Parts: sequence; structure tokens; C-alpha cells
Amino acid sequence: ASITFTVAEDIIQQDLDTSCSIKLLRRDETSGGLWKVLDCSSAVYQSTHQVRFDGITQDGQYILGRTNGIPVAGAGKSIVFDGKDTAFIINDIFEDVPPSFTIEWFMNPNSLSNATKPFSIGAVEGFDAFVFYCQNDGSIIVGTDEKTSITTQAGLIHVNSWQHVAFTYQSGIGKFYINGTLIK
Repeated sequence: ASITFTVAEDIIQQDLDTSCSIKLLRRDETSGGLWKVLDCSSAVYQSTHQVRFDGITQDGQYILGRTNGIPVAGAGKSIVFDGKDTAFIINDIFEDVPPSFTIEWFMNPNSLSNATKPFSIGAVEGFDAFVFYCQNDGSIIVGTDEKTSITTQAGLIHVNSWQHVAFTYQSGIGKFYINGTLIK
């Protein structure tokens, strides 16, 4: 079967020029609710804002994503995690850690709990990749391993409030920001 999505955002030239620029992700209940890449777009229609995927044989929950990481779900939409067993994992973002990079996201948690990890690149558990942990007191652990991770003071993450979170890395130095303010 084919599935065609109409997206609210513009189809950009990269979507037309790059093979597999737009991907279909399916929530996999057999692996704790992780979102996994199911297929690449079969056709992209710029004038109608549509993306088609052919050969889809599974029912389920689907989201779209771009190769460059720009979400195509549309304005006013976000991924909702149940706080128990869901995660969004980005594997193979780069082969070797580049000399500088920035990772940023918006979050609006409805609760905080020890070892809540709403964001991970490369691994589900442990410090095998870039991770972001929230603690009960609103403190944060962010980084790539236990020795060099950044641990903040309490009260930085607030429930029921949108916050912009960013981590920058340049020349071996990591910096962590919330709402544009340097935290550490």
C-alpha cells in the first residue's frame, strides 16, 4: 500500500535533489516504543506539499523526518513521549566527532524523574553517546561520558513550560544553554 502525507511546511529543493531526504519513521512497540526509520520517500511533490511512501504493509504510528534533521510534521506539532518507555534515537549522526557542533531542542516536560532521558543521540542506555538526563530536582546531566559530562544546579528544568535547550562543543570544550543563557 502507499501512504501520502500532506505537510504544512514547504518542500525544499534538498527534498527534491537528495535521495532519501525525507524518511518515514514508525513507532516500534517491540522495542519499547522507539521510533525507527521504516522507509525513504518514493515521491516528493513540491507544488502540493505531499510526500508519498510505497510498499507500506504495517499499521502503526508514523512521523516524518528529513535527513538534515529538520522536522516536517508542521507548525504546532511535536512528538509526545509517555514518560515511561518511548524515545527518539538518532543513530550515526556523524562517524567521528567533529571539531565543533551544536545540538539543540525545545522541551515541555509534564514531570521530572531521576534518570529521565528525553534526548539521546547514538544509544538508549548509558553514556555511549550524547545524552541529556533530567533529575527529580530539575538539575541536568548532559554530555558524552560520565567523566566529562556537565552536571548543573537544581531547578533549571521546569514542568509545563517550553524551554529551549542547547549544547555546543568547540575545540574540546562543551557549553550548555537554557533559553539562551549559558549554564555551564
